Amino acid sequence: MTTNNLYNIAASGLMAAQTQLQTTANNIANEDTPDYKAERADLVDISGGGVAVSGISQNDSSGNQNGNNVDPANEAIDLMREKWAYTANAMVISVANQVTGTLLDMFDTDRESQD
Repeated sequence: MTTNNLYNIAASGLMAAQTQLQTTANNIANEDTPDYKAERADLVDISGGGVAVSGISQNDSSGNQNGNNVDPANEAIDLMREKWAYTANAMVISVANQVTGTLLDMFDTDRESQD
């Protein structure tokens, strides 16, 4: 797997996690909106690696008295999971940068000849 591939996979994960975070934040913001239906960002695998958002779906489960079905406890769990996904993908990019930097240092013959 090339470093470029790692960047593409991690970038797709960052974008997917960002969409999930935005969707969950929207659910929390609409917790008291009558008849609001909680939404979820649906993910699909990308051939060659990575993920993409295939769409936003509504949760059809029954709601509370005002017809709203946002469950704050589930939304909090989703926020933590989405934050971890975002952080993990950001770490992949960070490690790929370090590996690339180390490889470039190893092949920097001009610097070695100056020392």
